[in-house]
Amino acid sequence: MLINKIIFILSLAYLSLSGSELIELDSKTKQLLKTALSQNNSFAISYITATAHRAGDEKNGYEKNTQKAYYYYEKSGKKLATSLYSIGEMYLSGELKPDSNSTNKNTAIYWFKKATNCIDCIDHKIVNPLASTAIGGIYLTEKKIPLAYAYLKKGAELGAAEAQFTLAFLLADKESGIQDFNMADRWINIAYNNPKLTTEKKRIIEEWATTGEHLKEKACSSKKGKQL
Repeated sequence: MLINKIIFILSLAYLSLSGSELIELDSKTKQLLKTALSQNNSFAISYITATAHRAGDEKNGYEKNTQKAYYYYEKSGKKLATSLYSIGEMYLSGELKPDSNSTNKNTAIYWFKKATNCIDCIDHKIVNPLASTAIGGIYLTEKKIPLAYAYLKKGAELGAAEAQFTLAFLLADKESGIQDFNMADRWINIAYNNPKLTTEKKRIIEEWATTGEHLKEKACSSKKGKQL
């Protein structure tokens, strides 16, 4: 049908955008979506429709409408973990309001967990580490350290640079209750050498290493251990 062809062409245009209000997709996810779109798969079209409504593209007939975005994200979520992750983002940012018996963070966690558990999704391996990192980050802000550690470790082991970075500093923090300098050093090196780590985060690591504060704390910790 002509309408599907138009949507397909428009969808490819969306996928080629960068630096816009649209969600920045991993290059592998973009390719998966392009392949799905070329096969006229409905879930891919639903994802693009959701993203258009979320960003608001009235020029092409997509009003900014979070409820419609939610509807199409959920529709495509059976095959696309990115859609489930996007719903989690919308709750976390306040774009969507949770039920009265829940909170934005708890509802976001629910959707991020759905993304990590969607093993049948074509982009599961790509989104799983990102969603795990997001869950760990939320738990960290709520000072639920054991849960934060578990999900950040999962994200870090799956290669998420943000998880590796955050986990390293969590393990270096004496107030975390799980301080482990050896593991902190290990993850800080892994994070620093991860090509996906931002320049800003690398600068923070360099400053942290230059000051030597972590080495002083490590030495103090070792002395206390010997005294005991």
